[in-house]
Amino acid sequence: MVGNRVFSDFSFSSNDPYFKEVIPCIPRLISLIDRNPSSKTYGCFDRSYWLDKAIDFPSANIQYSALALAYVYKYNFDGSSYYQNKQLLSWIEASMIFWTKTQNSDGSFDEFYPNERGWGAPTGFTCYSMAMCLSLLKEDISNFCEKSVLKSLKKGVDFLNNYEGDKMLTNHHAITILAINAVVDLTGDKKLLVDMKNKIKIINDLHNKEGWSKEYDGPDLGYLTATISFLTKSQLFKYDKKLQEIINSSIEFVSYFAQADGGFGGVISSRNTVHVYPDGFEITKKENKISETLSKHFSSTLSLGNTALPIRMPDRYLGYRLVEFLETAISRHKIKSIQSANYLLPFQKENFTKIFRSSGHIVRKINQYYIIINLSKGGVLKVIDIDKKESVFIDAGVTVCGRSESYTSSWIDKDFELKILKDHYSVSGKLVKIISPYQFTSGMIVFRLIQLTLGRISLFAYYFKILIKKLFISGIKKSSFNFRREIRIKDECLVVEDYFSSNKRVDIKNIIIGGDLHYRYVPQSRYFLE
Repeated sequence: MVGNRVFSDFSFSSNDPYFKEVIPCIPRLISLIDRNPSSKTYGCFDRSYWLDKAIDFPSANIQYSALALAYVYKYNFDGSSYYQNKQLLSWIEASMIFWTKTQNSDGSFDEFYPNERGWGAPTGFTCYSMAMCLSLLKEDISNFCEKSVLKSLKKGVDFLNNYEGDKMLTNHHAITILAINAVVDLTGDKKLLVDMKNKIKIINDLHNKEGWSKEYDGPDLGYLTATISFLTKSQLFKYDKKLQEIINSSIEFVSYFAQADGGFGGVISSRNTVHVYPDGFEITKKENKISETLSKHFSSTLSLGNTALPIRMPDRYLGYRLVEFLETAISRHKIKSIQSANYLLPFQKENFTKIFRSSGHIVRKINQYYIIINLSKGGVLKVIDIDKKESVFIDAGVTVCGRSESYTSSWIDKDFELKILKDHYSVSGKLVKIISPYQFTSGMIVFRLIQLTLGRISLFAYYFKILIKKLFISGIKKSSFNFRREIRIKDECLVVEDYFSSNKRVDIKNIIIGGDLHYRYVPQSRYFLE
């Protein structure tokens, strides 16, 4: 299969499970666009900016959604009103041109605030999207649009090459590699590969030999599937042996966390995500028996509603899900399995215990129960009843709610002390302060002034964003509370004991033990699941 997804003999199947999730969302996606040609924001997907007037700048990241519309314009399906629709084409072209207008002078784009100058997101993401749009629509769009987008793509890739990213989020490095390869495939300009060896080295450095890649302070299962997906798409453009090794080991790691109920990730992950990027499994299923089984598992359990489906997405990330599901539908059609489905996922095997000492995960199959523990995250755990295909127990640990501040054990702290015995696991350390900042008027004024002045300096904006992440997302402020969680498993009996104390007087309002609670700030998380 070719990386640019340009085919002369393809139509979407209305029966494809991923495509079924996409089609009901297309009218909503089109509703996000400013479709008025007389408007200064014609083509903008950020409805909160162009219509609601609720924010003072448009988020470039939402322009990624243009690619979803490009796919349904390019390829037909039964009853399609989008196929070769010239009105739809004009809106796609307008969104591509609007994207070029939001680009900063250094080639970067902004997602959350003016002069953010985001690296992997949004620059990497949107460069990939626009490169693919040009590949799909180059025979239909105007010369002005093509030239404008090509100019912006080259500036965007230059920006990606000039910086190395914050080395906190592996999926951002993966999308950057994909974006650069997509632009090189489109333009034929191999000079844009100037930093590729270094970027592959960074991905390798962020990858653990257990099969997971760093997302802040540990593995996040949802974003690990994103990394797999982005890298496998990239391999279609330009194959790299080292990246393939990373992909293969990541796929094996993921297999241990597939659940009988179709669920995935959540509290046991560093970023609490419950989304699955399935295209990587479809692309590699021809050579990888684990991928083949995972592709069948995720597609067959999709309708159970236990992962983040497009219908649950906020406007900002709707396009992400739709594009991934559309590309997955294409891969399912174009790449046929050549292996028999004789590989069992871990939850389908006989009883076992698997310990990942670097990540802190313990996975156990005990008869009809599948138990996943993350000791490194304070002993959070999930129990799935395989026969009933449902999660019967989700425990996010201990949360102490004070009058002014709250604390939790549901955090990854390298200072936690872990003990792993045969049927007895424990973790101890300090409860961590829950960081949940909110915007307030005076703070916003100061923040905007900083961004509108110093933020104009590319290097300042780059390191300022890293500082923001460390202060409000990945940073740790420990409390006076000591805690210890003991987990014992005997046959089909699970016992969880929590102990905590403080050497200081604390005014406690409430204590929460267990529950499916998420505390880290992650925009693509906290979705309601059925």
